[in-house]
Amino acid sequence: ALVLRQFVLRCGDPTRELDLAGMLLRTGKSKGGLDLLESLAKRYGDDPMTLGQVGELLIRYDGPAAFIERVYGRLIKLDSSEEAHLVALGEYYFSVDRKDDAIATWTRIEGAMRNAGKAQLVLARLFADHEMNDEADTHYRRALDLMPGKVPPRKSYALFLERVRRGGDALAAWELVHAALASDEIDARQEARRHIVDLAVGLSQIQSRMTAWQADQGRDSRLLLAEALLGTGKLVEAEALLSGAGASDVESLLYLDVVYEKLNRADESLAVLGRLLTLDPPRAAVRLRRMAELAQALGRGADVERFARRAVDLAPTDGLAQEYLGDVLAGQGQLDEALSAYRRGATLDARRMPLRFKIVRMLERLGRPDELSAALMALVERATDPADILAAGRALAGVGGDTLGRLEALLLRLSAEHPRQTTYRDLLIDVYATLAERQRRLRFRDP
Repeated sequence: ALVLRQFVLRCGDPTRELDLAGMLLRTGKSKGGLDLLESLAKRYGDDPMTLGQVGELLIRYDGPAAFIERVYGRLIKLDSSEEAHLVALGEYYFSVDRKDDAIATWTRIEGAMRNAGKAQLVLARLFADHEMNDEADTHYRRALDLMPGKVPPRKSYALFLERVRRGGDALAAWELVHAALASDEIDARQEARRHIVDLAVGLSQIQSRMTAWQADQGRDSRLLLAEALLGTGKLVEAEALLSGAGASDVESLLYLDVVYEKLNRADESLAVLGRLLTLDPPRAAVRLRRMAELAQALGRGADVERFARRAVDLAPTDGLAQEYLGDVLAGQGQLDEALSAYRRGATLDARRMPLRFKIVRMLERLGRPDELSAALMALVERATDPADILAAGRALAGVGGDTLGRLEALLLRLSAEHPRQTTYRDLLIDVYATLAERQRRLRFRDP
């Protein structure tokens, strides 16, 4: 440990020192860890990032209260408008049963933040998280007064009212959220309608609400009624409502698609999705993928490929669209084209490891060992999930040629560069075991 500390200190990198301090505290060497944090706090007293990490380690490993207060006092002085430091210090006080100090610290957020409405919202959420519901309600109301018409405080307040089982107030709050949302915020509007319907059911108000929505000719009432009909399983009534005159907007057609999906009427769903392509261009690629899935279920192979290709044409930078096209082409036996689509998708989303494994499987099917070896090597080097690293490394053992030797060299380098990542060493053990088994077999074959 002493040698490691001397090496880390010579590096002059606070991140390495913080890692070492964390390791010392985690393994019970509290004095060494605290001494290192004290040294860091003195040398980096004007660096909010390093000082903040010092404070986090002190709180995580139950450091001395005076040290914690000194570090956060300095952080607050360095950046008085950053509420996160006050939040963290208050959380510490609350965790050690100093509730009054926590409240006093959090209350300072009102004077620290430049936006008074956001400050009230931060306080409301803090008090709600700690089940101080009266205080939370007070600050939510102040936030709503300071940010009239804004959706985030309205939605946060509605969720809070649901959590504290104030159903009537929550229902009214969600109605205000729904009214405040823009018409193109489709997903958020549907979420609000679900809450409204669920709360009305829980309050035994759903029948009266449905009657009122049916009597009203407005678009929002029609959508709320559609949500209620779907929620209560009244699909025939929902279809009649949504296929009638005036129900040609995007949200109505989305509900109609759900009706047809539940009724297993794929042809009608395809027709509805086709109308949505022109009404809602930004989501056309997603809809086309669903159209391809429906065409697949109906056994229309040509339409499946046509829809998948059109999705790529509309969203050429969408990695998922490229991947889906690859899946379709692979299913039709067009392996070279499928591989090209997968590779385009991987280029667009380099972190999507499942797609890279699809490329590996496609190279196996095409019988391209050199490209397969390169793809698996790249997976071992770039993957971050230990399971992915192990899967790729173990797959390399069956490729043949000089692959194991190159894998050994790669793993030795990665082990040196990432000493904390034990997966590379685990794979090395597998490699050596495989090499030993090969040598054993060769000896038995020798006359």
